[in-house]
Amino acid sequence: MRDLRLLGFQVVQFAKVPYFVQTLITVTLTAVLLQWLLSNAFGTVSGADQLVWMRAGIVGSWSLTCTAAGILGFQRYQGVLASLVFSPVGAIRSLFPVIISCVVFGMLAFPLALGFAAVLGFPVGFGNGWLAAVALTMFFCGSALLALCIALFFMLTPNALTYEALVTMPVVLLAGIFGYPEVTKPVLEPIGTLIPIGTPIRLLEAAVLQRELATAEVLPILIAWGVGVIVCGLALTLLTRVVLRRVSRVGSLEVQ
Repeated sequence: MRDLRLLGFQVVQFAKVPYFVQTLITVTLTAVLLQWLLSNAFGTVSGADQLVWMRAGIVGSWSLTCTAAGILGFQRYQGVLASLVFSPVGAIRSLFPVIISCVVFGMLAFPLALGFAAVLGFPVGFGNGWLAAVALTMFFCGSALLALCIALFFMLTPNALTYEALVTMPVVLLAGIFGYPEVTKPVLEPIGTLIPIGTPIRLLEAAVLQRELATAEVLPILIAWGVGVIVCGLALTLLTRVVLRRVSRVGSLEVQ
């Protein structure tokens, strides 16, 4: 419960920063508007209208998740990073809620995208509610894991905010949010499946389009997601050890 209270507090603090609120609204709205313009200019591709809000929600959510790259640097700028790192409850229990608050706040992009899409006349909703719930839960867990890895990795550089944009687009392309070009699909699709948010996106698409998934399809998807989560989990463990070592033993990581 204490960890949940810490997370809730950090989400409230995160929401008080105008930059993050503006990013959530502008990125999500832009993603919806671009798809609306493309739909009007080139016509509707089969199933594309139903996916407009979902794709915009993913882009908006991932954009907020990527702010994890600079969130600890932002805490350093505010002068509170040192107190978090040397907190009585431990650095991990203090820092992780700060990072995951990016993901929690970013999930608001989905209802926001749904509202924007509905206003523009796109069909909205879930065809398969339980599958959508599972997919969104997996998406949140995958995003949280990636956010932790991103934040700790970029904590090792004082220029994290400069490189934040370099994280957003490659994952959007690799995860196949807007599909893959036929030429690169054989290469990119297997890679995208191993990204912890790639598999949930496939499941969410199936839920929105009311596409039935056979057991033979679901099992490889879940295995791929599990492999991606394990790899990211190992990377997170390594990064956590490196960061804590540089802070507490070597003293080469500036936190003030």
